[in-house]
Amino acid sequence: MFSVFVFLSTLNAQPRKPEPLIEPLGKKHVLIDKGITGYMYSIDGQWISAPMKIPARLNSRDKQSFKLKENLLGTDNIVALYMHQVKYGDKKLYVLYKFYKVGYYKYQATQKGWKEELKAYYYVLDDDVLQAILNAPKEDVMLKLKLYDSGLLSNVKISNVQKKALLQIRVKPEFDRQLIFHIDKSNGDGDVRFFFYSQHKIFKDTEGVLQPEFKISGRSYFAQPVLLKFFYYQIAGETLENFLKMINPKFKDEEPELPLSDANTGQD
Repeated sequence: MFSVFVFLSTLNAQPRKPEPLIEPLGKKHVLIDKGITGYMYSIDGQWISAPMKIPARLNSRDKQSFKLKENLLGTDNIVALYMHQVKYGDKKLYVLYKFYKVGYYKYQATQKGWKEELKAYYYVLDDDVLQAILNAPKEDVMLKLKLYDSGLLSNVKISNVQKKALLQIRVKPEFDRQLIFHIDKSNGDGDVRFFFYSQHKIFKDTEGVLQPEFKISGRSYFAQPVLLKFFYYQIAGETLENFLKMINPKFKDEEPELPLSDANTGQD
């Protein structure tokens, strides 16, 4: 009995094998910081658009409401899309970031002291995910794709996002969130409609967007196949394809920094 106890104690005392560290894989990255248009189906049944953001859902003729600070950032916005490769053990992964702005009043009761902050939501994914998006059929589809991790980074810049993300990312082969990617390639002029976010597989909470609780007539369209019939981003198909294939890559520190004030906030 004593020998069995000693054997079990010895097993329990064995050091755990360390997990691989996630590391950058080269210095190249791809960046999209222009050429995206957001669309929203307005309350009065009109499509309204704005550069780099999906406008607030208002009456299309209510110009004054569009100018309110709380509506200037839209229902959602993109300052930039950014992606680079990382290594986890012998596995190559990608980290996709969506940079976007959030705004709030420092003094909510008096609606004073408007503040804006740049955030980045990251998605850790593999080549199978990129291929699934690239090979999506030429119709409106909703893809549910595997993630290894996802999360939010605050007070971040493009120049330091990799460093911040690598401190936070924890690769999980059985991660409980998934990437929901809506995409429609059926437009005859070569443009692609899309929208994406992270959602929990069971609890269905949404992350990676400005307004995760956004609803139309009391209904949420996140993880609904009809989402693109109400709001979406549009981009040249070739631009998105090159981004996902990491064609024409940039290199670390090659891109000028994106000041917070440079993001598009005007309403068309």
